[in-house]
Amino acid sequence: VRDGSPRDVYAASCQFSDYIRRRITGRSLDADEGSSEDGGASIWLAQRQGRTKDGYDQTEQGLLKMLDVSGKGSFADAFEELRIIPMSISYEYEPCGIQKAIECWRKANFGAYSKAEMEDVHSMLSGIMQYKGRVHITFCEPLNRKELETAASRDRNDRYRTLGEIIDKKILDGYYLWDTSRYATEMLANRKTNPEFEAFIEKEVSGIPKDCDNKAIRKNLLTIYAAPYLKKSGIKK
Repeated sequence: VRDGSPRDVYAASCQFSDYIRRRITGRSLDADEGSSEDGGASIWLAQRQGRTKDGYDQTEQGLLKMLDVSGKGSFADAFEELRIIPMSISYEYEPCGIQKAIECWRKANFGAYSKAEMEDVHSMLSGIMQYKGRVHITFCEPLNRKELETAASRDRNDRYRTLGEIIDKKILDGYYLWDTSRYATEMLANRKTNPEFEAFIEKEVSGIPKDCDNKAIRKNLLTIYAAPYLKKSGIKK
């Protein structure tokens, strides 16, 4: 629930959190604590709302707070019970890359971006259907007790930030770098690189609306591709 009063949003978060915990632990909705219905199930969660527009993903603290709402006992106990396994997915070619680059440019220049009706739906369909090249999936090491206790040792508000950083590092460490990310980094530095990738970028940029800044959007697109390489290399954008 994204809209509604704070009370409605909180109530929906509690309900969703309880559902997730019961599904993972295998406790039925009407079961006593500790009893098991089916041994639990896996639930896949996005680390943040929407999709990153610049290639720099971070786990939202609000998501972690929502998961913690239904926990019993300590902070570490509540998250240990969920058995969280971070996962990395990397594409050779970024779906909706040029659309993201244009949206970033519009926000930077006009302060906001008004989406057309059904634009999110079309973006999701494009993200599913568009060519991605090769795809790599990594199941990272689960969150362990030591990591959870490290987060738990922080002040209340810092706990979720610390836990998010631990998750983000696991995702980044498990992220497979395609050559396209390195090629984009070289192009941002105005160095010659793979001719096929250079041609691909120029073709993507050639189709943007005439009222847009071709050079700025080209840089945005390259930044999206280069972000994983820069992050894993420890280079700030």
